[in-house]
Amino acid sequence: MDQAPPVPSFTASAPPHSIPGPLPLIDRLYAATLRRTIWPLMNIATGRSIHRKMRFLEQSQWWPRVRLVELQCEKLRRLIEHAYARVPFYRRALQRCGLTPADFTSLEALRGLPTVTKAMLKADPRDFLEEGGDFHRLVKDATGGSTNEPTTFFRTREQDSWHWALKYRMWGMAGYRLGQPYVNLYNMQRHGLRKRVQDSFLRNHAFYVFTAADQQRMLDTVLEALARPAVQYLAGCTTTIRILADYRASLPHPLPIHLRAVLSTGSLLTQRDRRIIETQLGAPMWDHYGLGGEGAHIAAECERKFGYHINVENLIVEPAEPETIDTGQPTEVLVTVLDNYAWPLIRYVTGDYAVFSTRTCPCGRGVPMLERIDGRVSEVLRLPNGVKLNTHYFSVILSEAHDIAQYQVEQTARDTVLLRTVWRGRERAESITRWIVSELNKVSAGTVRVLFEDVASIPPLRSGKHRFIIALPEETRAGSN
Repeated sequence: MDQAPPVPSFTASAPPHSIPGPLPLIDRLYAATLRRTIWPLMNIATGRSIHRKMRFLEQSQWWPRVRLVELQCEKLRRLIEHAYARVPFYRRALQRCGLTPADFTSLEALRGLPTVTKAMLKADPRDFLEEGGDFHRLVKDATGGSTNEPTTFFRTREQDSWHWALKYRMWGMAGYRLGQPYVNLYNMQRHGLRKRVQDSFLRNHAFYVFTAADQQRMLDTVLEALARPAVQYLAGCTTTIRILADYRASLPHPLPIHLRAVLSTGSLLTQRDRRIIETQLGAPMWDHYGLGGEGAHIAAECERKFGYHINVENLIVEPAEPETIDTGQPTEVLVTVLDNYAWPLIRYVTGDYAVFSTRTCPCGRGVPMLERIDGRVSEVLRLPNGVKLNTHYFSVILSEAHDIAQYQVEQTARDTVLLRTVWRGRERAESITRWIVSELNKVSAGTVRVLFEDVASIPPLRSGKHRFIIALPEETRAGSN
């Protein structure tokens, strides 16, 4: 039987940390008052129902799986009925497929519908809007993704309530409770008075690393905030947290910090990044997988770190290739959002790869699992001999290459792979590069050349994310067959 990985031990060379103590009484009293009084009033004022959904989600995660599937089926039936009656795109799609709402008696019935892509949503967003709907009455968001191609998404306040409630359930798996102070590292500036007021009430210490004129000073300010004993949680994009961890490691005498958990999302968490961040920041990581612009939190690690629990109360998460379930093979992720009636996303192509599993987590939660997240579909190298490589593969083979501070792999031609490396030390550079070439030769059967380029740094995308893999464009790949 699989065992949950142990809590990581921290090396003697890691910067100093303090064991987190209990929150001061005044912080505990404020958190309790926020949850019982302020938070429900904030929900009413903004037309949300986050607090009620949070209470529901605390219970539903422990339901048996069969009851959760029943909930999904009922929600799916209602969504399809609404889409058939009110949403032009889905009405036509159902009619073309010869389907009616009565056919949706199981989750498998979804497979009879076509998938929806970002390109389709961008081409005609009004075709996905319910008849009589108004974009101005919806919550508007956008995502640039790994390729920085912005796409606008819309969701109802009902779906926005699910989005926030699921965020706090995922954080709760790491011990966080609403009202406890935390530091959040954002990639881009968040504007607006409402957000500042919200941050104040929620005790969110927000920092914007990539928009800072003096990034080093910004990182110093973040570490000063984390040095406060009451601040025991750090959240943010994996890439941004890694920048903070590397900076703290470079300091001769960093301030002690008191973290209980690091909450990561937004970009792929590799084994290497997890080890470095946990060592330098002195706390275990809880990783979350979601679609920020789309307003969908998909899955999260629990305390057992056995995989990612899918948020099935709000979503149906499908493997594009059902035959890959329990094989350990990654497949593309399709998502149906169950509570966004005004602008539905049904069988939405996320562009992500993940490994699906029917395993049950030892934690006892009934929600099903993703075994791991493998990154973007656009970040899959397709070798001449048919083998596919993704970020997970390179994370594993480079996991012990401590001399490499950063890397990026680009397939510049069908038979050529370029590895850009930022070296921490070059004493073992020759043996490490030989090892990498040897490993790639094994999987490619000698069909690819491996080139190396030493660089001073690998800057993140404008979104703040780090692109580990750059695959050949589709048209280039097709033309080289």
